[in-house]
Amino acid sequence: MPNTLSPRLFAVSGMSCGGCVNAVKRLILKQDPQAQAEVDLEQATARIVSALPADRFTEALTKAGYPTKAQA
Repeated sequence: MPNTLSPRLFAVSGMSCGGCVNAVKRLILKQDPQAQAEVDLEQATARIVSALPADRFTEALTKAGYPTKAQA
């Protein structure tokens, strides 16, 4: 049975420009270079597909100044 990964949605605070979006995406990929990440400035969200636990991303982004919470 193949291992299928579901996308997870995160609320990301503190983004104010395209540079912030790029920084958030780099931080996500630093945690998991194999991750698929879409960051939306207008919605203040990040959609991440990764095998890593959600708290790995919330902790890294929050520590970097982008308070993050996993959405239900």
